[in-house]
Amino acid sequence: GTTLATDGQSISGWGSRVGDYTIDQATASKQPTFETTSANFDGGKTITFDGGDWLQKAPMLDAGTLTSPTTLFMVMHVPSTGASIKYSGSADDSAGAWKIDAYGPYGSKWSYYVGTPAGYVSAGPSFATGDWIICWNFDASGTDYFYASHAGVVGKRRYSVAYTATESGDMNLFNAALTLGAQYAGGYRVANTTEIAEFMIFNSTLSAEVDGSDDLTGGETNTVFDYLKAKYDI
Repeated sequence: GTTLATDGQSISGWGSRVGDYTIDQATASKQPTFETTSANFDGGKTITFDGGDWLQKAPMLDAGTLTSPTTLFMVMHVPSTGASIKYSGSADDSAGAWKIDAYGPYGSKWSYYVGTPAGYVSAGPSFATGDWIICWNFDASGTDYFYASHAGVVGKRRYSVAYTATESGDMNLFNAALTLGAQYAGGYRVANTTEIAEFMIFNSTLSAEVDGSDDLTGGETNTVFDYLKAKYDI
């Protein structure tokens, strides 16, 4: 059976709200910590990753379960803008053609890495410490966008994606693996006290309405942002 974590306890898995999916870590020294009352996010519940902590499920989804378009949201606390925060999430497809090391800075921007052909894809405002809501929308047949919210940097804004690689139209996100925290079996570490409060996956492009400054004003993407901003006081 499943035992619910208590405050300050290391966790061996994090289960999904929908479906039967759990990302795991069997090695005690690499397990993140559950907090019932975070110092961030208006005191909400979070998972705290220190250095080489990571959770993973490999494979995560059968091939063809989640293809383009898809939309990913993450609520996270960034304690440092140094190189050690470079990776805090990835989604690999079965062929390795898509590796989204999606939640860290590259050239001072949020970025992900496309494995074949190799190259970084960056977008958004300058990387900064604090509480973030970020969103990647991947649509191989349309236009990709990045959305971000940070209390001290930006309200709710859409950004175009700057490519240095070609997007594959037949990606199978999470087919090979989903990882949160440090990458490559802990080889690419995260900054101590990196917190992840929520990770959401939609198997579609969510609608979005923006004004002339690309600030979100309506649509499904805006609804999710408003929900997360209220929930975590961002």
